[in-house]
Amino acid sequence: MPKELIVSESIETKKAAEKTPVTLSFILEKLAGGETIEQILKIHPRLSRGRIQEALFFASEAVRTEVSYSIVAGTDITVESILEEMAYGKTIDQIIEFHPRLTHEAVREALYFAAEDLRTDVIYPVAEEIV
Repeated sequence: MPKELIVSESIETKKAAEKTPVTLSFILEKLAGGETIEQILKIHPRLSRGRIQEALFFASEAVRTEVSYSIVAGTDITVESILEEMAYGKTIDQIIEFHPRLTHEAVREALYFAAEDLRTDVIYPVAEEIV
């Protein structure tokens, strides 16, 4: 493939990414799909590692308060702990190495679970000012 095509594909990908809303669920789904934080950062230059880590910490707290101890099947490992470990910069491979009972599929499912749990379709109306 000619180098010009690769560059233009990369530019088009970044232009499309700039128009894509980056939500917490979006980040979790990308990670669950096997992308690394570095890959997400390359495509979404508006993000920073710190912002992704903040989002993951927020997700771990939200999952803990909303779902109360969602455990990965066949283990005593919580979805919250997986999110926290990712927030501290661990990759899926490192999490599995530390928790040998986990599989790639189990970690991905935990991330998808958190993404779905934190997704909201509710639109809250803005109160009009009373004069």
